[in-house]
Formats: sequence, C-alpha cells, structure tokens
Amino acid sequence: MKQYAILILFILFAFQSFSQRYENCPGLEWQACYGGSSNDGATTIIPTTDGGYFVAGWSWSDDFDLTDNKGKGDFLLIKITSTGSIEWSRSYGGPENDIAWDALQTGDGGFLIAGMADSSGGDVGANLGQTDAWLIRVDENGNLLWEKNFGTSALDAAIQILPGPGNSWYLLTGTANAFLFDNFPFYPGAGIKDFSIHQINDDGAIITSHIFQANHLSIQVLLDGKFSLLIDRPGEKTIQALDESFNLLQEINLPADPEPNITWIEALPIENGDWIVLGRQLIDNGSGRKDEIVAQRIAPDGARVWFQSFSNLSENLWLKASQLLAGDKILLGIDPAPLPGGPEGDYWAAWLEPNGNISNLRQLGGAKYDHLYSLIPATDGGFLLAGTSESEDGDVEDCYAGFDAWLVKLGGLPGSPLPADTLLCPGEELVFAIPELPNFTVQWQDGSTSNTYRIQESGLYYYEGQQGECLVRDTSAVRLLEAEAPLFSSDTTLCQEATLLLDATVENAGLYLWQDGAKEPLYEVIKPGRYLVKAVVEECVLEDSINVAWCEPCLAIPNAFTPNGDGVNDFFAPILQCPFPAYNLQVFNRWGELVFETNNSEEGWDGSFNDQPAPSEAYFYQLYYQEFAGEPVERRQGDVVLLR
Repeated sequence: MKQYAILILFILFAFQSFSQRYENCPGLEWQACYGGSSNDGATTIIPTTDGGYFVAGWSWSDDFDLTDNKGKGDFLLIKITSTGSIEWSRSYGGPENDIAWDALQTGDGGFLIAGMADSSGGDVGANLGQTDAWLIRVDENGNLLWEKNFGTSALDAAIQILPGPGNSWYLLTGTANAFLFDNFPFYPGAGIKDFSIHQINDDGAIITSHIFQANHLSIQVLLDGKFSLLIDRPGEKTIQALDESFNLLQEINLPADPEPNITWIEALPIENGDWIVLGRQLIDNGSGRKDEIVAQRIAPDGARVWFQSFSNLSENLWLKASQLLAGDKILLGIDPAPLPGGPEGDYWAAWLEPNGNISNLRQLGGAKYDHLYSLIPATDGGFLLAGTSESEDGDVEDCYAGFDAWLVKLGGLPGSPLPADTLLCPGEELVFAIPELPNFTVQWQDGSTSNTYRIQESGLYYYEGQQGECLVRDTSAVRLLEAEAPLFSSDTTLCQEATLLLDATVENAGLYLWQDGAKEPLYEVIKPGRYLVKAVVEECVLEDSINVAWCEPCLAIPNAFTPNGDGVNDFFAPILQCPFPAYNLQVFNRWGELVFETNNSEEGWDGSFNDQPAPSEAYFYQLYYQEFAGEPVERRQGDVVLLR
C-alpha cells in the first residue's frame, strides 16, 4: 500500500489532544470487488431496510457481475447482503457515458438513482442536449419502472436525490460549462455554476423548481420536510434553512474566510444549533495546483468557533464524503488525488471531533489507483467505504482486471477512551470500563484481562485491546487527592454556659458549607446537635460531621421520694442541669386527680394533697419543657412512688 507523508501529519495532529492510539483500526472485516473485465466503480452506497446495502456507480463491463451493457459507461446497480454477497446487479444507460451519483430507497422497497446520461438510446428515452441529469426508478429486484431527463441544451447532471414531504423527493441538478471527462468520472458538482432543486412526485414529474447560481451548493434534509442549503458563491456564503415550499426559515452568513480560495461544500448540523462546515482550499505552491481540506465550526449567530485545515502540499487531498455520527463526530471520506508521476490514491477515513481534532485515521488500498467516492455508517456500528480500484494487492483481493467497484467493510472503533488526567477523591473508587465486543481482548498494565478495572490510588494506568489486526492503546494518569476530612475530632460534649469552636480548615479548599449555610471554616457551637460541613478542594467535595452532647444530662427524674421531713429526698422534682426557658410539672393520683402543678423549675412536690399528707403509693407525672428558646416543647411522663 502507498504511504504518504500526510499520514504522519494526521497522526501527529491527532495525538496532540488524544491519548488513545489506534493501529489498523477499525479492523477490516471484509472487502469485495464487483464488476467485469472493463472499468467499473461505485459512487454511492446506502443501507436498505432488509439489513443489506445498495450500490450505484458506473460500469463499462458486459461480463462477470455486470451484463447487458448499453455502450460505454452505464449506471451500475448492485444489491448486496450485509456480508457483501450479490443479490442482483443491473446496468442501465445509453450508448455513451452514463454515471450514477446518488440513490435512495423508496417506501415500496425500490430505488431512485440520480446521475448523468450522455446520449439517448438504450434505456435513455431522450436527450436534451449534451449531457442530461438522468433519474431512474427501479423496483426491489432492480427492474426499471421509469426514467426521466432533466436539464438544458448544455452539460447537466443530477448530483443528489433526497426525501421530501409525502411521496415526493428533492433532486439537485446542475449545469456546467465543461465537465472534466479526461478524469472521468468527474467529481459531482465540479465545474457547475447553475444549480436547480426540483421537487418531484412519485412518477418523476416536477412539482416545483428553484434555481441557484453558486460555485457550490449542497442540500440536506432536516426534520418535518424542511431542508438546509449550503450556498457558496461570490460575495455570499450562507447556510439557509427552508421549508418544503422553499420559504426561508433561517439564514446564517458564514464569517469571512480566514484563507483565500476556499470553496465550502457541505454543512452538517451538530449540538447546540452549531454547524460543521467542510470545504477545500486551492493552494499554489509554485509547482502546480494543490488542494487541502478545511473545516470550521459555526455558531447559530454565524460566529466562527474554530477553523482547521488538513494538508500536505505534496499531494492533492480531496474531501469526497462525510457523515454525521452519534456524539456529533463527523466521519470524513478523504481521497488523495494522484499526481502525474506520483503515487496513486487510497481510501482514507478520518473521524473529525466537534472540537476540530482528528481522532483517528484509516488508510486502505493497494499499489495502484484506489479512488474513494462514498462512505457510510454500517447498520451494525461499523463503516462501509465504496469507490473504484485497479489494485490487486495490499488490502485489495480477488478483483477482476481493470477497475472494479471496491467495497470495504470496517468494524466499529473498539475500546473506550480513558480520561487523560483524572482526579480521584478520598474514599472514592474509580472504575474504567471497556465495552465488551466479539473477539476483542483487553490487557491492563498489571496483566489483568478484565474489561473492568477498579482504581483506589494514584498511578499511571493503561490498557491494550486487540480485535484481529486492530490494536487499541490508551493511558490515563490518576492522582489521588491528598487531603484529610475537615474535622479531626470524634463526637464530643458541651458543658453549660460554654461554647465549642469547630475548625474545618483544609489546605487548598476553595469553599466551605455548614448545615445552616455558614461558609467559613470556623464554626461556634453553643448547643448540642449534629454538625455537618463540606469542603471543596479542586473537584472533590470532602464531608464530615460531629455530634455534640451536653457534658452532663440536662434532665434526670427520680422514680421515688420520701417526704418524712428528714431533709433527704423530701421533695419530688426533676434534677436540672440546664436553664430551661419553659417548664411545667404535673402530678396525678391513681384516680386521675391533679395533686400538684408548678411552672417553677426550682419548686418540687412535698407529698401533700389538699393540705393533707398523700398516701404512700405510685403517682403519675407529666413534664413539659423547652431546652432552648425557639425550639419545640418536649414532653416526658412516668411513675413516681411516694414512700413514708
């Protein structure tokens, strides 16, 4: 396989911000060539409702996988299973050059295929002059249902076909001064200045059309029949959101280009209403025309969040396809266009993160010409790349002579990124979990092979995962915060008319919070209770609590007394160690009569009732008291025995 200096540039760029390392990832699950003995290629691949895939492109062959050629290049149509086996294949076209650029599956299981026809005859019913935008519809078995031409007397081509509201579709066509037939098949949109968006019905008839003049235009269907346009033309570069009637809903003017000679070719909506805008920049380094990929993130108000360029001035680097993935990553299809006398191209796939970094790069191909046109997420979490190849070595196997449509199935990116630097809080446990995948093995720095690794101390942790030829490595530095709990004492007591100063000071703490909202490290305790404090150090929240009780019981109640006048235990009264702000004592005999009541905590019952000595027996008491002002009144009750 060819090796480019730009590969090193991409890897270095990616590793500046990502600790995870990939080698030969995602893993190559299968590859397949489709075609015949002449020149064939795939320009688009789409998933189908039965779990398989549909491939469209061009074919000059009339043997092996593709027969019934109408002359020179025809539309290539191939329906395959999820593992790449052919279910059926078809060739449709006229006597000259015809090429399919885009396709979608219809609600009845059939397909719409859009592209370019260069003549009439064969399957092409008419020609409006030079090349036409040509649209065909086939059933689920590939049988032709109808064909339509769109265009002018000049050079026209259909570039995109997208779903519209109801049983309608949007067809993007363009008119150009010249197509680059010396590099046939040309890149869709190359050389086009006048674009048209046709809304067509179920039979291919035009419902409405709108014309746009631009250097480049792309369309993307949003929700509820709405769609967006990226328009790049002199003096105006905008993203427009329109409804199904082409009424303007929103317009975002892109900021001035930070570099000259940039053409923006696609806009993808991501999180928070932002957009990732992709394009290419023309560069002249003195030895000829070069191109590089450029990307920028745009806020809803049109402000630029970041701008990135990815280049190697020794090669032409072309952006050929992109897909929005879960998590707002962008999957890029990159095709280094070959230079005269230089190395040929390969299939390249790259993952563009929302922050503008490239997190992974995969290069596939052989020693000859490999040209990528389309890539999509597969239904199983992997990826599919489609294009054309004349190689017979490297990653390319079992192909026919000449060029073939070459499909590559990649698995998903295995493993899971570890945090680059992680703070572990005292008393906590950190768990690194690597998703379990078929045939994916994991080994940690200590030799353990579990997909889950538990960490309770500082250290450098790493794992290596392997799935076939795919190797994943990642490293994480974990630092345990060295800090004690805020309070250093155990539960304690508080004596009457004393105070207790709690000190929760922790080194480098940026915030303190007590149970009552106090925010200083020192806290004065004036009464018993449970006191809770939190201290924030870096990203850790340290918590502690302490229980404070009276040094002696505030209240003790005897269970008997002897009112015999000997000066010892002659009165019944609670023994108080605290100055209660509220107090009420009641004593009752066994018939429920109130024999004594007082609100004076210093007064006790002398054992008399109605000025007569009360008999020796058990009496019932109730005590109501308030330990601190403003707190609820508490109640105590029980029995006391009068002894004479």
